[in-house]
Amino acid sequence: EQVYNRARELSQQVLESRQLLQALLGLRGFYQVRGDFHTARELGEQAVALASRVQDPELVAYAHYSLGHTMFSLGAFATARAHFEHGVASAVRQPQRAAPFASHVHTEVLNRTMLASSLGYLGYVDQALTQVQQGRALAQELRHLPSLELALSHTARVHLLRREAPPAHADSSAALAIADEQRFAQRSGGDAVLRGWALSRQGQAEEGIAQIIQ
Repeated sequence: EQVYNRARELSQQVLESRQLLQALLGLRGFYQVRGDFHTARELGEQAVALASRVQDPELVAYAHYSLGHTMFSLGAFATARAHFEHGVASAVRQPQRAAPFASHVHTEVLNRTMLASSLGYLGYVDQALTQVQQGRALAQELRHLPSLELALSHTARVHLLRREAPPAHADSSAALAIADEQRFAQRSGGDAVLRGWALSRQGQAEEGIAQIIQ
């Protein structure tokens, strides 16, 4: 928090818009993880406004993802959906643009997977599946493992919302295999929870609960 705040101060002093945007997005991420979603929202709104002035489509896409992520966490799924849709429309597909700032996942994949979750929570489960499948196809096309792991994980989540346990089990298992192999510790834990949920939905409650606890 102190480092990002200092970076924001310095960027404002020298009028470096891109570095200021990086500091704002970093702070937004910090408060998001802390659970201070209202502060994260304020920073996300500042980042979106600044990104639109910088006029870099990829930065616009990532800023909208960031604010959408916070709105999703606040339960404002319709507002989150609008930001993710904007992010999808702005994202650049080149593989070398896959990791703006702190993100290790391609920006279009980020936006499509979270758009799918927003649509699923709003009840549009068919649209949700379409979006997450498009994100997954892009990750496979780019051969980018962090993006593919995230897309598989969200595909499993959408299948669970659709009460489709077998494909959810397969996708969460595939995501977990990538996370373990690449040592994405936090992602591995989340994928294991999804796999446990899928097992429980298939009548293997004891095994599923054990995996979630682990």
